[in-house]
Amino acid sequence: FAAEPIAYQSLWQGTGPESMKHHIQEWLAGLPDLKMNTIATMAQDNQVWSRWEMTGTHNGVLYGIPPTGQPIKALGVTLFEIEDNKIRSLKTLFDGLGLMQQLEVLPDAATLIANHLNRA
Repeated sequence: FAAEPIAYQSLWQGTGPESMKHHIQEWLAGLPDLKMNTIATMAQDNQVWSRWEMTGTHNGVLYGIPPTGQPIKALGVTLFEIEDNKIRSLKTLFDGLGLMQQLEVLPDAATLIANHLNRA
């Protein structure tokens, strides 16, 4: 697997509504047909967990990665903490490694394992 070096931008690190708007704009720039589908939701006290699936086509620059035209699908979970009927914080975990493999920035899992075993 050989790839040209890419100048990556840092992922979202901001806070507040304006930062979230910027984050969403970055994703829509890279995946103009982005769709987010909720798979399951669970709430307890002031916490809401949402399991979701993201799909789209990489037709724009996404965090410095040039368009590949590749369709993507990634699963994730977001934990929202609610206070006074507003989102006070959120934390998201998603399959970023799988996304990078789908964008062909990183080799697939079988190639990674084979390369590791060949070094032994």
